[in-house]
Amino acid sequence: MVSTHSRTMHSSPFERQAAWLPRRAPLGHFREFRRDPLGPFLRAHEYGEVVRMRVGPVRVHTVFDPDAARRVLVDNHTNHDKQTRSYDALRRLLGNGLITGEGAFWRRQRRISQPAFHHARLANLAHVMQRAAIDLAEESLKLAARKQRVDVAHAMMQTTLRIAGETLFSIDLSDSSAALGGATTDMLRYFDVMLSSLTPPGPASAYAHQHSWALGKAAP
Repeated sequence: MVSTHSRTMHSSPFERQAAWLPRRAPLGHFREFRRDPLGPFLRAHEYGEVVRMRVGPVRVHTVFDPDAARRVLVDNHTNHDKQTRSYDALRRLLGNGLITGEGAFWRRQRRISQPAFHHARLANLAHVMQRAAIDLAEESLKLAARKQRVDVAHAMMQTTLRIAGETLFSIDLSDSSAALGGATTDMLRYFDVMLSSLTPPGPASAYAHQHSWALGKAAP
């Protein structure tokens, strides 16, 4: 599934065949997204392979068809930019890098990082991910045997941070997982606030700077 904001989507055959997801509310599906962010996408698939919906003043195209997704992401990617609210929110939190950049800047960043994503290097990292997954499963089984509850969100956050620390920085972040997890959770909450507001915070948001700083401070 791909959701896209496009400069020229109106001229493509996929847009012309797109069905509208029914909604008569003045703000379109805005309130529905606030209550259940995944709900509109699940309903949209019932209306076809390319579906459009309105979220406040923004028109969103959701693409389920593999050929249409390839057109958006590969064949015609220059027509689909990252100048959207979600990418703006990410830039406030992550800066302008490989994920949020585009054009010549993105190509330069990609060339710099490309060796790290070579197939052989990724294959060498698989054992780190496998070991972390096995440890998580074994620890969860121990807790279950003792009739203790498993906080899945917390466990997955710890496992993700462990994998990130070992694969990206060659360090063990286990001792810092609580601080890093808390700072990351706060940043994700801020991201959600920005996306669910019709009037997002200004560029100098103190919240974003505060929690980006907290995330950096939590790292060893």
